[in-house]
Amino acid sequence: MPRLLRTFLIAAASIAATLAVLFSTGLIQSNSGGAGETRVAVLKHDDGRVEVGLQAQTGDGWGERQLPDQRFLAANAPTNTWLASSGVAVSAVGEPDVYCVITHGHADDPYWALVEHAATERWGVFHSSVDIHYSSHPTAAGQSDAIRQCTDDGARSIAVTLADPDGVADAVAYAREHSVSVYSFNSGSNDHIRIGTDAHIGLDETAVGTQAAALFAAAGIDGPALCIIHEAANRGLEERCDGFEAAYAGSVPRLRVDESPFDAAATGQAIGQALGGIEAVFVLNAHINDIAVAAIQHPAVNSSAKTVSVGISVGTLNAVEAGDTLATFDDGAAYQISYILDHIFGTNSRLDGLTALYDFAADYVQQRFTASAYNSATTIMSSVAIDADFVDLYRQEFQLDPVALEIIQ
Repeated sequence: MPRLLRTFLIAAASIAATLAVLFSTGLIQSNSGGAGETRVAVLKHDDGRVEVGLQAQTGDGWGERQLPDQRFLAANAPTNTWLASSGVAVSAVGEPDVYCVITHGHADDPYWALVEHAATERWGVFHSSVDIHYSSHPTAAGQSDAIRQCTDDGARSIAVTLADPDGVADAVAYAREHSVSVYSFNSGSNDHIRIGTDAHIGLDETAVGTQAAALFAAAGIDGPALCIIHEAANRGLEERCDGFEAAYAGSVPRLRVDESPFDAAATGQAIGQALGGIEAVFVLNAHINDIAVAAIQHPAVNSSAKTVSVGISVGTLNAVEAGDTLATFDDGAAYQISYILDHIFGTNSRLDGLTALYDFAADYVQQRFTASAYNSATTIMSSVAIDADFVDLYRQEFQLDPVALEIIQ
């Protein structure tokens, strides 16, 4: 039986219906198929678990299955005992509500591909009745246009990143003037209240830089360092370098590779040319770290510099294990978007669902968050440094999600 049987509402349009989880296989058909009726659907999995869902009658037949968060009956569940799933609200028949996720991500950046996956697929494991429109725009102008378009399309809620807070402020105000709730995540922790979003989740970007400096100091590295910035006009990345520069013992010039950051040849050449005399490299994206490590090890460069990274890629995990990267910080791509979607829909997959999905211990997942109250305006994620002791744990996590594993290659 599921570990938690609390009730979560998936949509806000109708009355929550509690489903009794008591079937073993097959599909329960309704007696008459009349309009306005519902029926229970169950699926027996190969491992013996039984999954339960609800379908509502529509004018054209039966609608999509509405799946409660807690919907699995364990293969070894007790017999002759009534069990209940969590609640599921049945949406009224008609056009689905519009919800939008609008990011500033670069089209070639695997980090944002992971965010999209978490928003539209991974989160849907627990909330399959929700239709989320995802789009990514590397400029504030593009984000602003998308916010206005989503508002004009009748959106109920919008989630947006604040890489350039002032650049999207007018569009956020436009949405709110039209009674659209707006939530923010990722960059913008220090600006979202001023911009006017309802809630925000993100890293303490300055603290990430401070912690990176501490990692280099612990390794006895205090010579000249680079801080590599891969996105233009991103306040959060600048704050990471600010924190690093303030705490690091040596000088910290900034190297900007934001024109074609994921062009390995061009970015690798730019990093290689900047490595003269450099002992430490703070890289703000895991896949840029892959390029940086390759540049450091190139025979023409022959540098002994070490890196500290932010984010997760297969290459960066390997570099941590090999000692080329001292550690990388979990930037919480999936957790940030799942958390902010929880705010929008009033659910709590943030810990319960993700813990169940990845079989992480609850106290480990809790490390990603500070003591900020769940419903407070700003939630700052703790910066979890992945050192060699954590590498295998992260490999196991991504083995459970083949799509995510492909993204971080």
